[in-house]
Amino acid sequence: MNRKLKRLVLPLYYSALPYANYLINVRRHGEFSRRYIPREVQIETTSICNAECIMCPQDKLTRPKHHMPMETFTKVIDECAEFEGSGLRITLHKDGDPMLDRLLFDRIDYIRDKLKKSLVVFNTNAFAMDESKQERLLESPPDVLQFSVDGASKETYEPIRVGLKYEVVKGNIEAFLDKRKAKRQSNGNRPRPKVFIQMVADKSNFHEAATFREMWQDKVDRVLIKGMHNFRVQGTSMHGAELSETQLHRCIYPFNTMIIYSNGEVGLCCWDYDNEVKLGNIQKRSLLEVYNSEQFMKFRQAQIRMDCKDIELCSGCSQIYGRDNRFEQAEL
Repeated sequence: MNRKLKRLVLPLYYSALPYANYLINVRRHGEFSRRYIPREVQIETTSICNAECIMCPQDKLTRPKHHMPMETFTKVIDECAEFEGSGLRITLHKDGDPMLDRLLFDRIDYIRDKLKKSLVVFNTNAFAMDESKQERLLESPPDVLQFSVDGASKETYEPIRVGLKYEVVKGNIEAFLDKRKAKRQSNGNRPRPKVFIQMVADKSNFHEAATFREMWQDKVDRVLIKGMHNFRVQGTSMHGAELSETQLHRCIYPFNTMIIYSNGEVGLCCWDYDNEVKLGNIQKRSLLEVYNSEQFMKFRQAQIRMDCKDIELCSGCSQIYGRDNRFEQAEL
């Protein structure tokens, strides 16, 4: 669906949501109800990261940095199994790097055992993806593994991905791709994972976009080049940090994505890096109880009306009050 068609269809989609949920739930979950069921469950398996990227507010986190306890994780997955329907997207990253999570592969194995129709996806900077982890990624693979590499040279990459070494990252990715290729050749098929590689572009690295694509396009399944965003407070967007007085876009996150932090708290969207909006903890309530709570519904209604000026988290977001909207941030 192209951008113009999306802009025409989305207002109709949002206005029809209270009723469209009937059809969505019948088709995806085999139930006739108006409750909201997330299509994507984004689980922060760890809030620890080994980088200080210029576009990321990792250094501004005031909440504890730690790995999600396995008992919290299994509760999430067990409940997902109850509403998996035709399949969910299980994303295993948020404000940390999954490669630092010592339980990562146990978590993937647990998902495979409990969720037979769902996709497992995560993003990593690949710096900690040593040889042993490369092997484990082929033994317990996600469906999609995405690498973030914001440059095609050491000189461009390292000032953006502060704390990481370009040669190490590039070498780790190339070594993993060689192992995946060898496995495919020996098995005569195309085993998981699919590999995407992403460059988040701003004025400092956009000149390498064509080189980046050429470097990786014959090695991975997909190359993504996207405009850098503000992440609310970083001011790193290619479109600038200026915000409109009126809401320009609606946000889809409260309608189809559930964000779960490493301590079990549920957040409103992935841009809420410090969990400012607390919607409940899944250790005390079920996932769908939190997702259909009165508080969550108030945020959805504000998005449908395009009137989020009184919600501090939303009113300062350049995704809906600026030009960092996901359709304007389409692949460059």
